[in-house]
Amino acid sequence: MHGLEEIKDLIVPALIARLAAESLGPLLNLLHKYTGQPELILETLAQASRLRTSIKNAIEEIKIQQGKNPADGRSWQHRITRTFQRIHIKEVEEAVNQALTKQAEIAKSYGLLGNILIVDQKEKPAWHRVHTEGIVSINPRKKPYHKGHRFYTAIIAGKVSVISMYTPDLNGIDKGFVVRKALIGAKRLTKVKRVLVDAGFFGKSVYGAISLEGSDVLGAVPKNSRVIRLIMLHHRALSHHYEPGIYLYRLGDTEFHLLLVPRPKEKRKISSDHNVRRIAKNYISLAVFEVLDGIPDGFRTRGSRGLAGIFRQWAFESAENYRKRGLIEVLLRLKSLIEARVGAHYASLRFFVFGLGLVLVNIYSLLDGIMRYVLFLSHGLSVKLVVVFVVRLVIKDNICRY
Repeated sequence: MHGLEEIKDLIVPALIARLAAESLGPLLNLLHKYTGQPELILETLAQASRLRTSIKNAIEEIKIQQGKNPADGRSWQHRITRTFQRIHIKEVEEAVNQALTKQAEIAKSYGLLGNILIVDQKEKPAWHRVHTEGIVSINPRKKPYHKGHRFYTAIIAGKVSVISMYTPDLNGIDKGFVVRKALIGAKRLTKVKRVLVDAGFFGKSVYGAISLEGSDVLGAVPKNSRVIRLIMLHHRALSHHYEPGIYLYRLGDTEFHLLLVPRPKEKRKISSDHNVRRIAKNYISLAVFEVLDGIPDGFRTRGSRGLAGIFRQWAFESAENYRKRGLIEVLLRLKSLIEARVGAHYASLRFFVFGLGLVLVNIYSLLDGIMRYVLFLSHGLSVKLVVVFVVRLVIKDNICRY
């Protein structure tokens, strides 16, 4: 056992160094265009991410570790912000996406890349009165603020989940464009079997884009009046028994199949008054393009044998597969653990810090996947410790070459 731990102590740092060196290259290339010290800037931002603090506090921490006066870092903070004053938001987006694509290629080279594409959006509040580029109206129904940044991200899920796209919403970008961009990029790397989206992406442009690219979809359908009416017709036709069913549904020029799957019995809200809203909540409504051979439109059954049994199993498996959409939430939660606090600096700096967090999370995900599925070893590192290794092995030692 002692020998195995020694091997792991050699493998883990070397693997992190290689992953980070290949991943951070595009970001260092971008910084190198505008400053002669790209590694130092990246080190500062990575330290701020690890400590979940501001750039100012991260600089003070670095100075303390170096045995210097923390107040000496003010000019360095000013140099960082001035560097990003000259960098355009689109340059940041391009550099981050180059890094994410490189990481997806690494996952593919190890046989870890899957064929499920998941797209989601992330909103962050912003109260800036200066440097308000990229601030848009965000959803006020769920949150106490009305302005902030919106980022679209996509992951390719397989043995590991790898973030493959990063798109800031600068002026109300169309979600259909975002999904198609993510799908085109993913298809360059793998044969996309299915696209998973939540109810926030239910729209003509999104489903039209997925259909145009020839991929299947598994998306949540919001329970509007039309969907509720279909649910009640389905439920009453089955004598108020909870069973799956499938119906043709048109959204603009795009047709898909509306799959109705009852929730597990222990999660249903049962009452004797046959309340319409309560019954509708007991069903999961999903959109799919591809269905099993032999299943007609408007199919429902209480049977469990033959074609009915095959359909029933497929319907419940589809509902279970939709739960994979939560994988993108897991990665975004990991990113929140290494999220630097950036105040009213230039928008390019705010977007760069968010993108850097995605790249660092991918390094952790790739490390975990390679150790687990390729080397069959455990590593015991958290995402924060991986960032520590990245700073120590790559940025400080200047292993990266731009």
